[in-house]
Amino acid sequence: MQEISIQTHTDGKYQQRIRYIVDQVRTVNGLFDMPERFDGNSDLALDAIREAAEAVNVTIPSTFSPEQVKDRVLRITTAVKRKQRFATWPSIAMWSEISEKEQDRYIKDGKKHEAVTDSPKAGEWGSPEYWEGLEAKRIREGTEAVPETYVWGAGYHRLIASGQITEADIQPYRKWSRYSMEELYGPEETEALIEEKVRHGLSVAQDEDPSPQRREQMRGECERLTEKLAKQIKTQSRKPKAKEPERPDLKRMSVDELLEYVRSNPTTARPETINSLGDEK
Repeated sequence: MQEISIQTHTDGKYQQRIRYIVDQVRTVNGLFDMPERFDGNSDLALDAIREAAEAVNVTIPSTFSPEQVKDRVLRITTAVKRKQRFATWPSIAMWSEISEKEQDRYIKDGKKHEAVTDSPKAGEWGSPEYWEGLEAKRIREGTEAVPETYVWGAGYHRLIASGQITEADIQPYRKWSRYSMEELYGPEETEALIEEKVRHGLSVAQDEDPSPQRREQMRGECERLTEKLAKQIKTQSRKPKAKEPERPDLKRMSVDELLEYVRSNPTTARPETINSLGDEK
């Protein structure tokens, strides 16, 4: 994909927020092919990225804190990646549609609750426990995207520990996540990526879990994955570089041998290479 530089201007709440959303849109677009109409025209491609970012931003309340913005954008980007079925960038219409649905869901979830000025108590609307409860509900119903932390990371362990979801509930999400990564990276690299996500989730969850027994189990599994990762890195660093295949000496070939070589290696035996043999005589 062609690299596009994003210019930023003045600071301020809006500039900081739109800059963050632009970066997230560009990250998602990087998973797909740039549309042909943008080839050689980075300004047009940049306009499309900014327009998609504005479509997201306009649906997010201006009263949102930076953490709320990040959570909302994460939900939107996750949904876009799951819904996009073409090889090229997601359309601006898709960004707009999914962003509006997220805002409608937020209004629906919160319209029965009074606005609070103090920090909400655990379990009350607006508290971390409340939002995690919504994520658990989405996982159990299996119809909506959830952030990756609830699939492989610490969020998954919190929901399991609290009994809000089961292993069976999360399997469809893990299956889809694995399939998506294999389409991009292949099975071997996907397995390594998943192990790293699980390892990181365990490293965070083992400090949060109230059960000493579960913390010890998490610590042991985290150490096992860390050792495995270290061995993989060490093994890869020791692998000898693949030797390039020896090229035959075309000058020493007979005409018949040369013709057979051209038939067997149509991409290697370029016409200009063959023609140069006669020029050097």
